[in-house]
Amino acid sequence: MENRIRLKALVDKRSNKIIFIESGNAFIDVLLSFLTIPLGSIIKLGREHSAQVEIGCMNNLYSSVEEIDVCELRSDACREMLLLPRNAAESHCKNLVLQIYHNAKPTRYLACWYCLKNSTRKFFNYYRGDIAPCGVCKRYTCQEITFSVDGSSAFVKERARLLITDDLQLISPCCTSIVSLFTNLGVNRTEELNLNIGIDEVMSLLISSLVSKTPLSETLLKHKPGATDQ
Repeated sequence: MENRIRLKALVDKRSNKIIFIESGNAFIDVLLSFLTIPLGSIIKLGREHSAQVEIGCMNNLYSSVEEIDVCELRSDACREMLLLPRNAAESHCKNLVLQIYHNAKPTRYLACWYCLKNSTRKFFNYYRGDIAPCGVCKRYTCQEITFSVDGSSAFVKERARLLITDDLQLISPCCTSIVSLFTNLGVNRTEELNLNIGIDEVMSLLISSLVSKTPLSETLLKHKPGATDQ
């Protein structure tokens, strides 16, 4: 069964927009993980979820790399590097409750066996083969290395509790900015809404966050996923 995250949203009834969402570490970590995802991976993920990302001409560039003859590239590994770029924070993102990368193969970290044994300097590579020789001794990377991250939280503390505004600002519940937020929006009628979101909503939120100033409202109020009456 797919994992889901329960959220509590405060909605402006007049404009039917989210003022903020109250969230614990699970959703905050998912949101922060957006900053770690390479652009090429976002375009690929959008295609897999039938939500093509329209960021200028980036889709054209991505499609060109798909179609270019391999003889124009240094190696086929270069195509993989561009179309399936690795997330440098992947080991942290393994702790996320909702995994956008749940179908992706885990990154294999490769290292030069000679430098691992004989040098204080280490050089790591994501790709096997002749794409990137060791930056220290110029031999080719060939020995696999494993990494682990302790704890169940990815980026924030497990007891973290923050408010997330419609334009994805993170605010402390005790922050005086909340008053300014209500004043600037001219809010006078509000309602609480419980939401229960999964992978599809997170993927839509990621794509919406790239092109919209109100991604929470556009994503979570469009179909009100898992909404329950108060």
